[in-house]
Amino acid sequence: MTRLVVALHGSPAPAASVVAAELRDLVAARLARVAVETAWVDARVRTLTSAQTQGAIVVPAFLTAGYHVGVDIPDAASGGLVAGHVGPLLLDAVADRLREAGGPGDAILLAAAGSKRAEALAEVERVANDLCWRFGVPVRVGYLYGDGATVEERAAELAADGFRDVSVAAYFIAPGLYSERLAGLAGLGVARVSAPIGTHPALVEAVVARYREALARLQHEQSLLDGRIPAVTPIFGVEPALVGFGAPYLAGLHLTGRRVLVAGAGAVASRRVPALLDAGADVLVVAPEASELITGLAAAGRLTWAARPVEAADLDGAWFALAATSDPEANALVGAESEERRVFCVRADRVEAGTARTPATGTADGLTVGVVSAAGRAPRLVAEARDVAVEALAARARTTTKGAA
Repeated sequence: MTRLVVALHGSPAPAASVVAAELRDLVAARLARVAVETAWVDARVRTLTSAQTQGAIVVPAFLTAGYHVGVDIPDAASGGLVAGHVGPLLLDAVADRLREAGGPGDAILLAAAGSKRAEALAEVERVANDLCWRFGVPVRVGYLYGDGATVEERAAELAADGFRDVSVAAYFIAPGLYSERLAGLAGLGVARVSAPIGTHPALVEAVVARYREALARLQHEQSLLDGRIPAVTPIFGVEPALVGFGAPYLAGLHLTGRRVLVAGAGAVASRRVPALLDAGADVLVVAPEASELITGLAAAGRLTWAARPVEAADLDGAWFALAATSDPEANALVGAESEERRVFCVRADRVEAGTARTPATGTADGLTVGVVSAAGRAPRLVAEARDVAVEALAARARTTTKGAA
């Protein structure tokens, strides 16, 4: 029998213990022949120990990759395997809790625990972006501790800006001191406060998914050690020698807090900007006119929109650029100025004239697949290859989970 330890933040509030016990039982009901336990990580009520996690898979039931996920849990689970945290899988739960509370109103205040880690704060911002797209109203983030504007400051700010039907989205799992603090926002003009995520079905499924991903990784590594599968598996039967000189070099860019220039605000930009925001980029869109999506994100404070033609100075401080205007001369300007500043640039009108290209992407089994053509433009082939890779990973995950359940 394998073992799963669900690591929770912990709280002296009795309701937190109730949530922990219910979550343990619901996860255990989904995983036959798996011993499921829970443990708390916070120093005031720490119960997670190296002895408990020895030989177990540990799933952090945390919303962001803060200090506990990055340091405390790995230290306590040195004899086990730490899976990914569940936060990225819980947007549906947050949205459902908002609907249960009465809807988004005319603005949403996302109330998050807070962290001093930039990557954790970026995750919260991505949730704010997603809620903005989903409900079509402005979303601002307030923190319950740590750096950044507090929930009280954000509530007062929204009231001063004229919002009269503000909903607070509680971005934490169990009720406790945070819930009590949010209840006090009623005096600052807040209309409603959603319940914490609790044992929402999305959380149960997220814990199960993270456990199965980690188990599949363990089984794959064991197969490599046993020699049952080769260390390198050719994809699509293409030999590396067939890739000629000048083939693109794939890399995953870390754009959190870094300026990205998007020249143009039409269909191409509308497709690309959400992914840039998901990556935590500081996006500057420059275009005389913009799509409804771009204007909505600008109004919600998710990006900066300069309603004018692009200029060379717009690239000052940029790390990455996308030239996606309907004017070839403007795109050429962005490309040339990017080259001068050593900023990688995607040219939407002439891929070969840029210094980067946007891959066709897809996700499956916790992985992101990106495919680009080795030479020239082949959009249909690239999309088909992406679909084949995603489906192969998904099929492998289904096979693995059947064997593990």
